[in-house]
Parts: sequence; structure tokens; C-alpha cells
Amino acid sequence: MSSTRTANVHGMAGDGPATAGDAPAAGVSVLGATGTIGVNTLDIVRRHPGRFRVIALTAARQVERLYEQCVEFRPLLAVLGAEADAAHLRARLRAAGVATEVAAGEQAL
Repeated sequence: MSSTRTANVHGMAGDGPATAGDAPAAGVSVLGATGTIGVNTLDIVRRHPGRFRVIALTAARQVERLYEQCVEFRPLLAVLGAEADAAHLRARLRAAGVATEVAAGEQAL
């Protein structure tokens, strides 16, 4: 049986410490991925690719930075505040061959 561990940006809480050889990567959803805490969290993920897997990224409006993060981390989901921004991100990701699902608004969180 396979299990997925999850972590949140503010506590990095999961099922305990993971090591590259004994556990699947912990799934991480980063709310506010384009802000200071989000960028720092993704830096930790970047430095530990075997320990963490980005599942979702969210941002209020920074479409360009969120686009760059999606290209690098390939999350399953990206969420922006406004549908117009989400449509722009969706089109750019498709053009880049990135399969991340893009949603908008509070209900998408």
C-alpha cells in the first residue's frame, strides 16, 4: 500500500522526517508561493528534491513568478486570485508543455 505524506508551508508538518532512501517524498502545498515565505519554502524543496514533491502553488497576482515556479516544480495545481490571471497562466503553461491544472478564486483553494 502506498501513502502520500503532506506538509504545509508554515509547519512543514508531516509524518516525521523523511530520508531519501526510506520514504516517499512528502507532498507540499505552498500558499502564497510568490511571497517571501513561499519563495523560501520552495528553496528548501529545491535543495531536497528527494524529500519533497510540490503538489500545489498559490498566489494572489504574481503571474510571472508563479509561471516560473510551475515550470520548475511541475505542481499538479496552481491557483491565482483572478480568473483573467489564471487564464493567462494556463495559456503560458500549455505553450511550455507544462500539464499543471490552473484554477482561480477562493473556491479553488
